[in-house]
Order: sequence, then C-alpha cells, then structure tokens
Amino acid sequence: MTLGMIDARSEALRALRPPLWVEEIRDEDRFRSLRASWNALVTPLDPPLLRHEWFETFWDHFGLQGALVLLLVWEGERLVTVAPLMKLSEKRLGIPCRILRSISNDHSGRFDFVAGNREPEPIEAILRHLAGCPGWDFLELQDVPQESRTLTWLARGSGRWGFKTGDWRSIQSPYIRIDRDWETYWGTLSGHFKRNLRRRRRQLQELGPVRVEQLNGGEAGWQQALLEGFDIEALAWKGAAGTSINSSSSVARFYQGIAEVSARLKWLRLYFLVVSDRKIAFALSLVDSGRFFLLKIGYDPAFGRFSPGILLHEEILRSAFEERLEEFDFLGPCMPWKEDWTPLRRSHVFSYVFSRSLRGRMLYWLKFQLLSSLKRSVLLRRLERVWRGATEGSKARVDRKGPDGRRGEG
Repeated sequence: MTLGMIDARSEALRALRPPLWVEEIRDEDRFRSLRASWNALVTPLDPPLLRHEWFETFWDHFGLQGALVLLLVWEGERLVTVAPLMKLSEKRLGIPCRILRSISNDHSGRFDFVAGNREPEPIEAILRHLAGCPGWDFLELQDVPQESRTLTWLARGSGRWGFKTGDWRSIQSPYIRIDRDWETYWGTLSGHFKRNLRRRRRQLQELGPVRVEQLNGGEAGWQQALLEGFDIEALAWKGAAGTSINSSSSVARFYQGIAEVSARLKWLRLYFLVVSDRKIAFALSLVDSGRFFLLKIGYDPAFGRFSPGILLHEEILRSAFEERLEEFDFLGPCMPWKEDWTPLRRSHVFSYVFSRSLRGRMLYWLKFQLLSSLKRSVLLRRLERVWRGATEGSKARVDRKGPDGRRGEG
C-alpha cells in the first residue's frame, strides 16, 4: 500500500467519524456529573492536576473568581476534549475586559486542556465555537507547559478564524529525571552543596535523634498530621508574609480538599523531619503514575540554621530514587534551593487568543506589540504588573521563597 493510498484511506475514515460538536457548560451540577468521562481522557503521561477531582476542588474553593464556562468537545456521544474555563470581567491596562480564563491560579502548578491523545480537530472545534460567540475579548491560559500540543494547535488554528495569538513567558519549573540510582545521581551534585548538607545534619543530630516520618493517604491519623504540617509551614516567613496555607481560609480548604481526594485515590504523601519527637519540617506531596509532585514544603524557623526543609527534601528525594519512580516534579517557579538539585526546567507560558472585535485587536496590540517592543526594563516590568494587576487581588497569594527562606524567581 502506497503512502498516497494510506492518506486517502485516513481521510475516508475521518469522513466516517461522527461530527465534532461543542457543548458549553455553565451549570455546576452538570460539571460534577462529568467525572468519569473527563477522567477517561487523562492519560498516564498527564499529571493528576488535569483530573476532574483537581478542578472540582479548585472550583469549590476559588470559584468565586468568575462564572463557570466549560467547553466540551464531543464526537457523537463520546467526550474527546475538555477546555476548563471561567469568565471574568476585569480591567487590563485600564480597559474593561471580558476574559475567558483557565480554571487555575498560582496554586494550580500548571494547566492544560484535557484532550487525551486526540488530533488537532477538537481544538479547531473550540476555535469555531469561539468565533460564533461575541461575548469575550480574549482567552487567557495560565502556566501551560511550553511543549503542550494545545499551544501548537491554538496557534495553528486561530489564524483561520481571524484570531490573534501570543504567549507570555511564565514559570520555569524544575524537575529531576529518575533514570539512575541514588549514588550516581548524588555524585552529580555540587561538592560544596553536599558538604553543607552533611554538616547541617551532624549539627542537627547533636540535638537528638533525627528521623523522617511518612504518612500515606489511608493511614490512620493523616488528617491530623496534615493540620500539624500546615501549622509548621506557617511558622516561618510565610506566615508573616501572608503566603502560608493558613493565611487564607480558601487556600487552606483547597489544600485540605486536595489532600482528601489524594488520600482516596492513594496519591497522598505527607513527610515530616523529626528531631527528638519534635516535627520541624513538613512536605505535602502526591505520587501518581511513577511521578512525584511536590505541592508544599515548610519548616520551623527555630531550627532554621540547620536548613531542615532542605534536609527533609534530601530524604524525600532519596526515597523517590529507591522507589524507582520516573520523575520528581518540584512544581511552581524556579528557586535557588531547587537549582541546587537539578539543572532541568519545564518552561510554561501564559497563552492568549484574542477575539476579532475591536477591543480584542486593541488588547493584542497593547500586549504583544507595544509591551513586547519595549526593552526588558523597569518600565516593562511595571507594565507587566499592571496587565496582571487586576487578577492579583482575587487570586490566592503564593510564596516565592524556598524552605530555607531564600527568595526565588517570581
């Protein structure tokens, strides 16, 4: 069979498929009823952050930010893609805007459409649907991985509908490939860094026996341990800066909700560094499909000179290697303490699609022509903050420092 015959056969098979159609969901009960069909689209290569339970928990605790707008792409009666969005009315650069925004914030880690292994056709169907909806000025997707096919398909398809698109650099999220044994990996780290860790551990051991306590979801007492962990995380600079989990009731309830879901699905891992029966550092994490996701880490400042958060991280990472997981994902932005462990970065962007309206075209020009033409300067940074400033008040605050209190990139 020649390549031409194969292409012709593929086209014929596509023609036999049921047509793709888009359903717009604004009802929360309908949203909650989609769990099984939604999760069927999440592949083993996708993070658990794309599962229905994650978005449902987010909506329960941060949903007051906007109105629910889920775009579902169906092939006949089979769900093939979900675009989890919400609609906001905000000012950007002093201009009132109607924004279709990803259901996410700085606590989400990353965002993407839930599309399984589909071809670009579902994204084309979403763009066609948006072309027929006049009530929006731009689509804003926060922290989409730069390698995501969603970005490629949006960029390729938008021009056919007269939409302008652009990406704005976001976080660089470190990760570690676990493709060797611990000793080999340990040998790649800086000698100065390792000597500091050994010295701090020796000094800490002078206060009493040091151990790591781990609780998995389903084990007795994990709920109480989680609250103890929140209290530890709030003791240091995060509590004073108003960025700890306990600083906001909505943030605290969100992480409690994620922990409950994760415990039910056997993802949850809680870790404590303990000295003479006193817990001095805490980490909240998930493990799914061979990958480790670090959600939160904190420490007791009374022991800050020993870098207890870093010592706890060493033990967590060692156990991930011994468990033969595939990847350790730090999530969140790059910080100095993360750079000590890995040079690898997963780049993310804010991705935009601007409507064909006069306001949409003007906003595109302001953000991707005017702002991008300026040099990387104090003025540009201020304009960037002004652009995002409308959402900062409604989004939960998130810390930009590490477990030893050093500031990272923001």
